[in-house]
Amino acid sequence: MARKKNIYAGPSSCYCIHERLGCDVAGVTPQNYVWYLAQIERDLRRGWTYDHACNRIPMTPELARARAIYLIALMKKHVGRVPEEARKTIMEFANKLRLKEPVKAVAK
Repeated sequence: MARKKNIYAGPSSCYCIHERLGCDVAGVTPQNYVWYLAQIERDLRRGWTYDHACNRIPMTPELARARAIYLIALMKKHVGRVPEEARKTIMEFANKLRLKEPVKAVAK
């Protein structure tokens, strides 16, 4: 089975391979999480994103919200903490999508 690729960041990410974006971004940090939110928002506006095999898939509000919320877990994993301002900004972004049901699982 092929190794899952990062979608947004890193030299082997889908964004770097197909769009030449995010090639030099490494991990979610308090300094760069807004960049990730901007990419998620961009995907939502254009109506598609990538899966972990770099295939185009529909970007739904549910998937956008799940990916945004997952940034909190990734930031904690990458830097060991999530500043309250970052958590608040991410959750405000996620809540603007106005889903009727809460996200049940994060994007794989």
